[in-house]
Amino acid sequence: MTDIKHINIEIIDPDEIETDDPAAAHNLPRIDSMMEWGVVKAGDVLVAKDRTDEAELLANGNVKCPEGEKTMGYSVR
Repeated sequence: MTDIKHINIEIIDPDEIETDDPAAAHNLPRIDSMMEWGVVKAGDVLVAKDRTDEAELLANGNVKCPEGEKTMGYSVR
């Protein structure tokens, strides 16, 4: 059996954001930035919050899912 490690990363604490713009708390880093920072890497299996579908992160920032290669925006909708 494959050992799967689930990691939840709290990237931004919305309570610590000081802004008058309520939408600012919902702007998260893009996947390419997270890859650059080393938070995620190609080959990682991603599961969107409150979803069960899995997708493998590719080096170009897209994901590979059963339907084929997709952009991150498409795969989490």
